[in-house]
Order: sequence, then C-alpha cells, then structure tokens
Amino acid sequence: MIFYHVLFLFFFGSLSSWQLLSGATFLGAIFCLIAFCFRSLSGFIVLFSIGELLIFATQAPVNYVSLHCVKPILRVLSMAISTVSIHIFGDVPSSPLVGILQDHINDWRKTALCLTSIFFLATIIWFIGKWHTTMQL
Repeated sequence: MIFYHVLFLFFFGSLSSWQLLSGATFLGAIFCLIAFCFRSLSGFIVLFSIGELLIFATQAPVNYVSLHCVKPILRVLSMAISTVSIHIFGDVPSSPLVGILQDHINDWRKTALCLTSIFFLATIIWFIGKWHTTMQL
C-alpha cells in the first residue's frame, strides 16, 4: 500500500479514497488491457498480475467509503449491503453474460478485451464520485 500512497501523492498532491479508487482502477485497466494484447505467456502473466493487483487494491477504499458514508450505528448494515450488492450485480450475472458475449464473438482474446474495457467505465464512475463529494463540501 505504500506504493499506492506514494504514487497518488505524486500525481494528486493529497490522497483520498476516491482518487485511489479511480487511479488504481484506471492503471489496472491499462495493465490488463495491454496484457491481453501480448502474445507471450510471460509478458501476459507479469502485466496481468500487476493489473489485477491494482484492481483488487480498490477493495479497501470501497470498504472505507462504505463505512464512513453512514452513521456509526449503520456501519454493519452498510457493509452488508455493499457485499450483497457486489455479489448480486457482479458475480451472479457475470458468468452468463461472459458466456453470451463469447458465443457471439467466439474469440477469447476479444472477449477479454471487451470485459477489461469495463474498468474504464468504473474509473469514470469513481471520478464522478470524487466530483460529487467535492461539490457537497
């Protein structure tokens, strides 16, 4: 986490959870996208590992935001709703949707590139969250 802290202090001057979310998601998307363009297995493994590390590094800031956007008495409920939402909107529909996309495209590399591009949409959503919280202050 020190790497992320130094990286975001360098780019943004101060670190907030929204900046960490948007930056890590964007960098992770770039690394994953480049990894799927590689033909060599070793290049793919290195770049995809870095990309996944950055993507999964967003879990702590998501939990932080979920815990600190509600009153202390509602924090347990906030975490429960966050976890259930992640599974309902992510894990449950993703397998059938990936299968449908793969059936139409019939190329795993193109399917993976399409799915990785969704991380750029997530980056935009995190930036909107940063902008929205700045406007409320």
